[in-house]
Amino acid sequence: MKGITQLALVVILMACQGPGEKDQSIPEKEIQVVHDTVYVEKLAANDEDSKGKGELSEYQVMERLPDQFMSSGLIKSGKISGKYVFDQRMNPLYLEADFNGGGELDIALPIKDPVSGKRGIAVYHSETKKIHILGAGVKSQYGVAEDLAYADIWKVNRDRENEAGLEEEGGPLILEHPSIQIETSEIGGGQLYWNGKAYAYFHQTC
Repeated sequence: MKGITQLALVVILMACQGPGEKDQSIPEKEIQVVHDTVYVEKLAANDEDSKGKGELSEYQVMERLPDQFMSSGLIKSGKISGKYVFDQRMNPLYLEADFNGGGELDIALPIKDPVSGKRGIAVYHSETKKIHILGAGVKSQYGVAEDLAYADIWKVNRDRENEAGLEEEGGPLILEHPSIQIETSEIGGGQLYWNGKAYAYFHQTC
């Protein structure tokens, strides 16, 4: 009698599964696909480490940069011009505009000198394929600070007329091309602009 009861239960359970339903178990071959390459596993591990620090992994940064910059050959092994590393303190990750009036979109990237720890900006001119380093330990005769760590806000400025701060003389700055506006939160800042020879800084706050 007990055997008949068990047989009846099996029949009922099989009847409850509709004709269109399939076994939900994963075939052995599909399970093995996860071990496709070591590279993917390593990448996932690196991404997890980066999440803990609140930063993108090197792979994620590279994936987000414009193709014309990545194909320039100026970035190798995660370093720009063989020296500088990406600085992820700024948002967005990069700025894009025709900063020097060359007729092509240029790219500005936040960088850091890993030796001195000084921060700055690398501006890539698309038509000349050259990089200009602002800050990051580089001295400038046009008012750009050697360390731009004080700036935590940046954006593209497209205003033609830009009012001067108290430290500037000679009236407003008239720009023919976009500039990079840098600021310190709740304090202010100024413009990094191409003067025809190099990048200069124009102060706009007290």
